[in-house]
Amino acid sequence: MKTPYITSIIMTFVFAFLPGCKDSTSPSLPQGNYSPLNIGDQLQLVTIADSATQFFTVLGNIRRQDGTAVFAIQEKIGAHYTDTVYRFVRDGYLIATQIDSVTWFTLSGNPFAEARIAKVNPTAGESWVQTLSSPDTVLITATYVPTLTTMCGVFENVFALTRTQYSNGQKYVYGPGYYANLIGYVGYDTELLGFHSQWRASYIKCGDTQMGSLWPDKEPPIM
Repeated sequence: MKTPYITSIIMTFVFAFLPGCKDSTSPSLPQGNYSPLNIGDQLQLVTIADSATQFFTVLGNIRRQDGTAVFAIQEKIGAHYTDTVYRFVRDGYLIATQIDSVTWFTLSGNPFAEARIAKVNPTAGESWVQTLSSPDTVLITATYVPTLTTMCGVFENVFALTRTQYSNGQKYVYGPGYYANLIGYVGYDTELLGFHSQWRASYIKCGDTQMGSLWPDKEPPIM
């Protein structure tokens, strides 16, 4: 059974890391790629405060029920919890998807609960709707961050993606998640019940290139 803390991490902040390993370029240039996908790449995130871990591996391609090719990504939280999530890129967006049409709720014209969780080329200040046809409006907004320090080193020209949800007259803000050019997902911030947590990349494997080092598996705090 998932704890509320772990479920919050999984549903809200697992944006998928997707390394590509090349030199950063200015975020104003269109050839940047903040959401590359490569089979076999890996990412470990570690909390700054208590060294809890998450580990992601791009396993390979799989066909969605409608035939669309998507990437299967295994996530591991601490030493025990594992799950598989699915991602693909379309129309410049990194999209989270289910591989079978969902049955627990209905989204008109969106049977696989697709969510546009990131962009290949974000620009500072832009926003987009995360989930089309959702009864709740969720906007993702990109903010330019000149540098972000992680256990792997300092990344330049980073974008912070913040989720803002409007539901039943209330406003909820989540994140941000951080994306580096030609590297992808390198960390996120979260706050739950007053507990603030910063997750940062400690290890990235990009093809034959490796950055950082693996930390021992450690469970996140249970709240």
